[in-house]
Amino acid sequence: MYLKKIFLCLILPLALLSCNKGDDGDENNTTQQDTGDIAFYIDNAAPCNSVLITITDSDGNDSSLGLNGNDVFSSGTPTCNDLPVALFANRPHGVYQWTATCGQITISGQLGLNLDCFVAKLVLQ
Repeated sequence: MYLKKIFLCLILPLALLSCNKGDDGDENNTTQQDTGDIAFYIDNAAPCNSVLITITDSDGNDSSLGLNGNDVFSSGTPTCNDLPVALFANRPHGVYQWTATCGQITISGQLGLNLDCFVAKLVLQ
């Protein structure tokens, strides 16, 4: 009876405390964030030499890329690995605002990235 009390009061609680599910022994626990790529393309020659595309994440951080106005993808819808696209690679999943400027033409929108590859066609007229 005395051994049973020692087991229940001392040994069992120590065993349970040492089995913390959230602790794998690594003091540098970091959560890996899901990422994906955002690709913009045109399927007709743009009325300008260069298209400037800017994306803004939910924290207000901007990134910009250029796309040649004559670089068209004319055989269906590209993937993120196809050329020519303006590729914003390894972006954290989330909501992005985007703007594309071609001479006097500016178009903009919002997209939600929750895939490995998000592809958007720019219509510049």
